[in-house]
Parts: sequence; structure tokens; C-alpha cells
Amino acid sequence: MIDSLDELIKNGIIDANYKFGQANTQAASDSRHDAITIYFNAPPTDDALRYLSALASRYYRGDTLLGKKISKGFYMSEVGSVTEAHIQNLLLQLEPIDSKLKKGVQNYVTGTGGRIAMSEAQYYALQESLSTFGVDITYSSEDGFRIGNIH
Repeated sequence: MIDSLDELIKNGIIDANYKFGQANTQAASDSRHDAITIYFNAPPTDDALRYLSALASRYYRGDTLLGKKISKGFYMSEVGSVTEAHIQNLLLQLEPIDSKLKKGVQNYVTGTGGRIAMSEAQYYALQESLSTFGVDITYSSEDGFRIGNIH
């Protein structure tokens, strides 16, 4: 799989880099449902998606992934990278709604060392959690967070 990804990058079929978890850790690729994460530097072409779909089908391990399904075993994030600036803006939007809820979200997105970040899975969990408190959120990498209905 790695050799094939390297070839796709080397031959200019995809403009991307990738990561996979370190062996013998909780992030190890042989123990995760999302064994390899690809970060596109430019949107992939239809040809690139076909190549990646064919590659995913050869090494298929399941369809328990987040994002938009491209093909069997190959999903693409619908969220992308959630920037710290966008998270800070969400916290500002939450403050007048409920300061305790804002503090809870701040704790949730702040990692060790004070780094503020959010993965796609964290976004979906946060979206569902806030909904139970009557706050609906959406996210786009261009516009950041939007608070919709508050009920």
C-alpha cells in the first residue's frame, strides 16, 4: 500500500502526503479502522480518485470510516482541517449562549500543552453533543463554524 501511494505521489497523480500510526501503539495501522490518512495539498482529480479507489479495494479493511464515501474502503473528509482560529471563533460564539457550555467545549478541544485542535471525529462528536444542549453547529473550512438553531 505504502509503495503504491509513494508511486502515485512521485508520478504526480496525487499531490498529497500521508501518515499512518506508529507500530505497537494505539495508533498502529494494523489496529485502526483508518489505517492511513492522506492529506491532499490540492484537490484530487477524478483520475486520482479512481487510482486511490482501486488501491483501497486491494487493501480493503471495512467501511467504518468518517466522511464522504468515495468507494469501498475509501472515504474523504467532509470537514478538512479545523483551524485553531475557527475553534476560537466558535468559543466566542458560545460564550453568550452558555458560558459553562463554552468552557466544556474549550476543555474538550484543548490537548496537553494547551494545543487547541479538533479532528473530524471530534467535530462530529461535538456537533452531536451540542445538539443535545439545543445548539446546532455546522463547519466549513472556508467559513468556519456557524451556529444555527438554538432551541
